[in-house]
Amino acid sequence: MEQIKGFTLIELLVVVTIMMLFSGLSIAYFNEFTNKQKLDGIARNVIDVLELAKKKADTGDSSLCAGVGITPRVDKYSVVVSSSTEYKLVPTCLTGVPTSIPYPTLKSPIVFATPTLAVQFSGLNIGASGAQCIKLQNSGDANKCTYINIQSTGLINLLSCTDTCPPP
Repeated sequence: MEQIKGFTLIELLVVVTIMMLFSGLSIAYFNEFTNKQKLDGIARNVIDVLELAKKKADTGDSSLCAGVGITPRVDKYSVVVSSSTEYKLVPTCLTGVPTSIPYPTLKSPIVFATPTLAVQFSGLNIGASGAQCIKLQNSGDANKCTYINIQSTGLINLLSCTDTCPPP
């Protein structure tokens, strides 16, 4: 009698089970990776706005200070966090009426850990004052976070959640 060569049902079930386990693990790690990328991307967007405020203050850009019959002048620029998901660029005008620039609302589940704060940049490369550390976190998991550190010299850098911001 001839034997038919092939795989038994048990062997096929073992292979399929192992493949399902690897697939499940890789999907979980992929979700964690994409959430970290979202968090870092939003942090980079906030850093871009902070850098813009610093540059506008350094150059004395008065384009956001409107006035009729006057020469608009700016004193400083601030990035203001007004809620856990909203932030804007605000000029402090010496003359003229300030016009703020609101930025897109943070995408859920990413939020500002401190819902109200402001970072101010004065002109002539003086640096920054106000909040020196901004924490962004995943609202579903407080351990998934990142810090934006603003030094008094105006240097802005990104720190991981395992780091902590230096005391002011």
